[in-house]
Amino acid sequence: MMRFLYGFGIRCMAGGIALARFWNEKARLWTEGRRHWAGRLRAALAGNTADVLWFHVASLGEFEQGRELLAACRSRYPEKKLLLTFFSPSGYEMCKNTPLADVVAYLPADLSKNARLFLDIVRPKAAVFVKYEYWYNFMRAMAGRRIPFYFIAARFRPSDYFFRWYAGWFRRQLRRVTAFFVQDEASRDCLYANGIQQVYVAGDTRCDRVVRLKSEAVEYPPIAYFAAKSRLIVAGSVWDEDIDLIGNSQTAAMGDYRWLVVPHEIKESRLQHIEALARLEGCVLYSALKRMPEAEWRAALDKARILVIDEVGHLSKLYRYGHIAYIGGGFGKGIHNTLEPAVYGLPVLFGPRYERFSEAVDLVRAGAAFPVRTVAELNACLQRLSDEAAWRKAAEIAARYVQDHAGAVETIMRELVKQW
Repeated sequence: MMRFLYGFGIRCMAGGIALARFWNEKARLWTEGRRHWAGRLRAALAGNTADVLWFHVASLGEFEQGRELLAACRSRYPEKKLLLTFFSPSGYEMCKNTPLADVVAYLPADLSKNARLFLDIVRPKAAVFVKYEYWYNFMRAMAGRRIPFYFIAARFRPSDYFFRWYAGWFRRQLRRVTAFFVQDEASRDCLYANGIQQVYVAGDTRCDRVVRLKSEAVEYPPIAYFAAKSRLIVAGSVWDEDIDLIGNSQTAAMGDYRWLVVPHEIKESRLQHIEALARLEGCVLYSALKRMPEAEWRAALDKARILVIDEVGHLSKLYRYGHIAYIGGGFGKGIHNTLEPAVYGLPVLFGPRYERFSEAVDLVRAGAAFPVRTVAELNACLQRLSDEAAWRKAAEIAARYVQDHAGAVETIMRELVKQW
């Protein structure tokens, strides 16, 4: 009965997304990307005689979480074919041309017939799923064919659906997973308590990713010039609620701080929102600076209090110019990546909804991150961090946290090599 209801739910989800394609761009991409998926996949793998290693991620964030392991497999197994699949169109569209995979495709909806056909076409030697992608029918089909499949960067809580009394049907598939590489001991203990023993505590692969990013510095002369004028707060992946907090804060006008604002999405309405809030303080768009001769952009930045990055793909490289980071999303579903600024030794600020992110909880407890709910709290926090000793202590804790938690990819690869 539960399997029937699950399949019915998947069909309803796919049908709902298909209907939404008429007014929602992401829904249109999701639907069109899966049209004739089997034929596309056959064509992409036509004539292939090499073993296929299949990696699956939900979206861009999970791709970044699995990226270093994917790169390690590319280096360790150059003779094998690497297939990368996505659930979300936003991740697929950003990564469809990545050199880390030989084939990039959408994962079809998790129906039994799709899972069987997908495995018939791909015939993977092994599969790696990143973090939360627990698709029942694919797991069942792989277990039935004795295809090794793994979950990396996984996290579990006792309150998760799998561990409730009525979810035994799904929990049985978790017991058939070849190995879980979890982020922390609490996740391991949660699996142990439910009779799942094939567990390794590897840590968070994102730490390995941000350490590598730090070593691949990219120069941005206008931003370096802007940052040299005063202490710089890099506000990354901010939403409208974050922008309101920043714009209403008196710190936007303080001489001690300037703001580098990177919106979560580059939409005209959001950029106008930022400009409206910052107009009295002086707001400059990065795209405008790029069209100016050096003398002009220097003059523009001399007057600016806020510089908005209105292009995608730069954020992780910009934290190196910062003194403090403000991470967006904390007034919505949850905050974005706090490890990217922490690796540079930046104290991290964010909104109140961060409890689901273990690294954020750890950083708060250690004294390297600070949740803020109001303008008054934001101002007080920045005032506190204006003290050099307080700032330096938080900065050192942040950088040390990332270094201490790096090495997950090496741990995972050590075990995979034994089995592959």
